Amino acid sequence: SLALSALAAGDTVGCEATVTDGYGGTDTASASTEAANSCSSATFNGLGDRIVIVQDEAFDTTVFTATFWANVVGSQSGHLLVKGDNATTEWSFTHNPIPEGVYFNHQNVRNLIATQLPFGEWFHAAATYDGSQATLYINGAWAGSETFSFTPSPSSLIIGNISNCWDCSILGNMAHVAFFDEVLSESEINDLSE
Repeated sequence: SLALSALAAGDTVGCEATVTDGYGGTDTASASTEAANSCSSATFNGLGDRIVIVQDEAFDTTVFTATFWANVVGSQSGHLLVKGDNATTEWSFTHNPIPEGVYFNHQNVRNLIATQLPFGEWFHAAATYDGSQATLYINGAWAGSETFSFTPSPSSLIIGNISNCWDCSILGNMAHVAFFDEVLSESEINDLSE
């Protein structure tokens, strides 16, 4: 079932989000308020921009699907969506310029990569994890699978910059971030990417 929807038009799950500007300023609002105020898209400056979705037990699972839309316009490395922080990173999506692509990582180890994405254009990314295997999808198409394991901990979901890093967010936009506490099928993920 859908556990989180943020930066999307329409109804969203009423979770608390802490929005920081990278320079020490913060604000707390519901994810639905953020979505309404951001016109369905959040802009990240490549520095400290981040949205923290406070910890919820629905996020502390080893069976999930995480999806989002992104438009990366800068060539620097950056975080897109992270479960945890520098100390407890369980899994994350990152953008890296060498080789250019979107990575799905676990415990700070790069596992899956989708290269040759359209730079400066919107793309859809999704990852599923069934308790032993992660699968990455880009624009609704399978991009790779990898077996690994991790132990979930009570930690937040972070869109953009992680803590203790002043320039770790992407330069670009993100929208329609969703987290499901189940593994979606490839056809369901394809539907989300259309």
